[in-house]
Amino acid sequence: MSKSFFSGAWALISDLALTAWRFVSFRSSTAEFTHDFWDSISASWQEGSSSAVTGERKKARKYLQQGVKHYNAKRYSDALYSFQKALQEDPHYSRGLLYYGNALYKLHEDTDAVKSWQQAIAVEPRSASARAAQMKLAHIQDKTKLASDEIQSQLNHK
Repeated sequence: MSKSFFSGAWALISDLALTAWRFVSFRSSTAEFTHDFWDSISASWQEGSSSAVTGERKKARKYLQQGVKHYNAKRYSDALYSFQKALQEDPHYSRGLLYYGNALYKLHEDTDAVKSWQQAIAVEPRSASARAAQMKLAHIQDKTKLASDEIQSQLNHK
């Protein structure tokens, strides 16, 4: 078996172990656990079944894993830095763009988060990360609509 197979398998196992740890330590809900679990499997499958993973993508994955650890520890600025490094290595890494947007959102940089999620969709539109980014955008749109409706309701009652 090739070295890249073992590298990919190890990355998947690491992702799944981190996802499971977050769940059992009550740091994520069942829905988050399920999403992260399938996202890890899907991303590994897509990367493994696509043409050979580039050196840039391997480096980007390493920075992404580092960033996810920071993100899960709620160190969003550190996570953002790691995600930036991942995207410097591979600017077309949808999963990196998704997590970069997530960190920006946690740091209340909503406009930049939306741009990152839109870019995640644009670079790999059929990926699990693109689907997750679409869900994030839909959530933002719903929140915006609710806020707008609430403001309109308050104005109507005056």
